Amino acid sequence: MHTPPDDRSLAERLHDGLSQQLFAAELDLQELRVHPDLPDDVRAVVDRLSARLAAGSRQLREALLGVPADADGEASAPLPEALSGVSAAFAAECPAVGVTVQVTGEGPQPPAPAGRVLLRAAREGLANVSKHADAAHALVVLRRGPRWWTVE
Repeated sequence: MHTPPDDRSLAERLHDGLSQQLFAAELDLQELRVHPDLPDDVRAVVDRLSARLAAGSRQLREALLGVPADADGEASAPLPEALSGVSAAFAAECPAVGVTVQVTGEGPQPPAPAGRVLLRAAREGLANVSKHADAAHALVVLRRGPRWWTVE
């Protein structure tokens, strides 16, 4: 009898397998897109495929970040790692805007609900950058202490 993987194992397998393959396919399409002899009708298909892969990658990352918390109430992925995933998703959607993530301080992982709020704040901030700023670069700073976390 086959035992299904637990949520964390499944998330790790999807991250290490499927999401990496989607990312590689996006890179291949970017390489094809810049080919000087690519006919316009083929370029249109490449652009559609690229957009679909980017959307699928984003949905997969969001689903992976939304995997339920462990039994002890902590988020499945460490917050700095999850924040890197959020910024990578933004970079895939807005390649014209570079993103840097800085993590400073020391502290324990926040409870899952607090971690989700911090990730939502970072997503919203990056969305505002793409909508309202004429920026070439965005800086996301995660600060942590023994009993607190902030994101800006």
